Amino acid sequence: MPSTSQCEAFLAAVDRGSITAAAASLGCSQPGVTKLIRSLEKELGFSLLYRTPHGVQPTENGKELTPLFRNIIRAQRNAEKACDEIN
Repeated sequence: MPSTSQCEAFLAAVDRGSITAAAASLGCSQPGVTKLIRSLEKELGFSLLYRTPHGVQPTENGKELTPLFRNIIRAQRNAEKACDEIN
């Protein structure tokens, strides 16, 4: 099961078209984002991104999983909000 950190790193890279831009938007290092995405790809057993000198694009598998990863992030945020309201 992918972690929310892995999903956020992947989605930031897809949305921005760059690992470097994803790292800047997440407030972390480029190697950190790369590590999260590579660990996600290793866990899943397939590549999610095409890496080029000009940035990144999702593979077909990456395109298929993008909405599911967005749902994971949305569910996490909703759970955090519900817990905050309870407290």
